[in-house]
Amino acid sequence: MEGREREIMILGAGIGGLRVALRLEKRLKRGMGRIILVDQNDYHQYLYRIHEVCGPDYDERDIIVPLSKVIGGKRIEFRKMRVERIDAHRRVVVASEGEMPFDILVIALGSSPQYYGIEGLEENSLVLNSYEAAREIRRRIEELFREAGRGETPPGIVVAGGGFTGTELAGELAEWIPMLIERYGLRRPDSLLTLVEAMPHILPGWNPELSEMAEEILASKSVEIVTGDPVKRALREGLELKSGRMIYSDLTIWTGGVTCNRAVGGDFEMVRGRIRIDDYCHAWGYEDIYVVGDASCALDGETGKPLPP
Repeated sequence: MEGREREIMILGAGIGGLRVALRLEKRLKRGMGRIILVDQNDYHQYLYRIHEVCGPDYDERDIIVPLSKVIGGKRIEFRKMRVERIDAHRRVVVASEGEMPFDILVIALGSSPQYYGIEGLEENSLVLNSYEAAREIRRRIEELFREAGRGETPPGIVVAGGGFTGTELAGELAEWIPMLIERYGLRRPDSLLTLVEAMPHILPGWNPELSEMAEEILASKSVEIVTGDPVKRALREGLELKSGRMIYSDLTIWTGGVTCNRAVGGDFEMVRGRIRIDDYCHAWGYEDIYVVGDASCALDGETGKPLPP
């Protein structure tokens, strides 16, 4: 270690990774460590707002911000590359541009969609997990409405997964779809779209009163809500539910779950698809590897059950 600074590598420029980088830059004295921030994009995206891209109107400046505006002039080295794998035992990150050794690692890569082994789901759905993914959903919806014949019924849209992301997305679509119906001269149906949730209510885990309120608001906007009926398999023409019910659609958007980013590799103890951490955010069994955000999983000290991300 003598004669060189420690390589402090932060993977992911989301909220967690960026906050770690900025706080370290403020507190770390010169010569104590070299902060390296790695991300495949050169911008930071507000993931909690990406559903707005699928609404009536949005401003890109409210969704993404160039990293140069956030870390420019600071002692943070940015490397634009895609993380492919973490080799914790060799203490290297395998990226699109080659291998990068580290002394201290912070994993803030976020999550990947969790399909739970549901037949055909990955092949027959879009996901809302990034700004680019949101733009693709918007593009596809506009294409479907544009191709529909004048006076015909609008294309069927299903949002599968009634957690926070799915519920927010359904709300945005319920505001935008009536505008598309008017623009392309389509016949307004009884339901504008369908929201499917496996649990008895949408927003599972939230305050029941909030869940009921959300269901009432969405229903008032002509969103059909199907609860207590998990997705059994996905087809090109729609979803088959566990009950045997078939929901036909032209577009299925999956918002039903996430798992750790696939680049994490197999060197960590995993709990429900996320890296187990201790009370100090160390990856379980590692002193110099930390995990923050959706990639991490802490266990409740009393029940031993996983806590939400």
